[in-house]
Amino acid sequence: MLGWAFWRVNEKKDRELKALHEKIVELAEAQTTAIVKVEAALVALRDAIEDMHER
Repeated sequence: MLGWAFWRVNEKKDRELKALHEKIVELAEAQTTAIVKVEAALVALRDAIEDMHER
């Protein structure tokens, strides 16, 4: 009986860790997407400033 209870607790922890891992992956992907967009905006801003200085 004790072995079964231990197995159930571990199974629950494994599910919770898997869910946490999936959430972390989602957050990391969202963060990466945001960083790429900010970087693209900064490059566009730099290019626009350079164009203004050339005129």
